[in-house]
Amino acid sequence: MGRVTKSQKFAGGARLAKYLSLPAIVGNYASTPDAPANRITGSLDLRVLVGVADWGSVGDFTVFIAKDTNADPNKSYAFYLDLGTGLFSFHRSLLGVLNAAISTVPPNFAANQIAGARVTHNVDTGEILFYTSLDGGQTWIQLGAPRGITAGVGDAGIAALTLGTVEGGIFYMKKQNILWAEVRTPIDGPVVARFDSTRGLQFAATITAETGELWTINRAGTGHIAHLF
Repeated sequence: MGRVTKSQKFAGGARLAKYLSLPAIVGNYASTPDAPANRITGSLDLRVLVGVADWGSVGDFTVFIAKDTNADPNKSYAFYLDLGTGLFSFHRSLLGVLNAAISTVPPNFAANQIAGARVTHNVDTGEILFYTSLDGGQTWIQLGAPRGITAGVGDAGIAALTLGTVEGGIFYMKKQNILWAEVRTPIDGPVVARFDSTRGLQFAATITAETGELWTINRAGTGHIAHLF
């Protein structure tokens, strides 16, 4: 994993970040505004390279990436660990109805282990597939059996795209270190939004993605707050 956890890149003499540290404190998360590129109605492919302090997700959900609020009408999609089980979970609003699927088995990663997590949703069939990766996202292995939700067009909600929580930075926050996250459409299609910690300087407040969007590192409180390290 040294390729992604021990970056030797520098910019103007300053070290680039290796990961986004999220402390599970309200107001600490990363976000990029709603945009046509992340307002996806077709098939969806969400991927993240992350280390989670508690892969069992005891006490709360662990949100990886979401374009979602805690209430309608702007729910679109979210990928997260289920509360207390550590099962991969995904929900998506389709034609105004929220549909959800949970993996049949948990990934069983050790505490703080860095691993790839992925979910795909085929809007034509409703099929949901979960995956894990132990080589930085180069190879994906299906986790458990296929799951399914109703087939249909995804809702184009206008919530921000967030890492570590849903929009607003109040709910479903657990300690995690995110190296990168991306949204693709269709499945295995082009990347339409991507957070990559190595594109930002350590302790920076923003990152400009290779896909063009601006990510903000939202911070609140004192002590261990959200930072690029």
